[in-house]
Amino acid sequence: MEAFLIPVLFCLAVFRLTRFFIADSFPPIAWLRTKITGKKPDGHWLIYLFGNEDDTGCPWCMSIWVGGIAAILLGLFTDWYTWPMWVMLWLTASAVAGFLTQAED
Repeated sequence: MEAFLIPVLFCLAVFRLTRFFIADSFPPIAWLRTKITGKKPDGHWLIYLFGNEDDTGCPWCMSIWVGGIAAILLGLFTDWYTWPMWVMLWLTASAVAGFLTQAED
């Protein structure tokens, strides 16, 4: 695989996972979102992050978490990058996911 494709695919994967967690109505994710945020009052940080049945979550906030976990996993299971590259890839993927989500809406 070409080296330049790895960050591009990584950013697109973080974007898709972010949308998956905050907005998709896929039944297992919708069930999990309801379990996480079900009895929380409006304005709770988990509802702000994940969303609920009335509103989607915050793509900027969720992409930080998704990008960070994905960057750590990429670093642990591959030898493509060193830890400073993980951080740069994490922050870049989070920004790209936020911008793509904003453009999509």
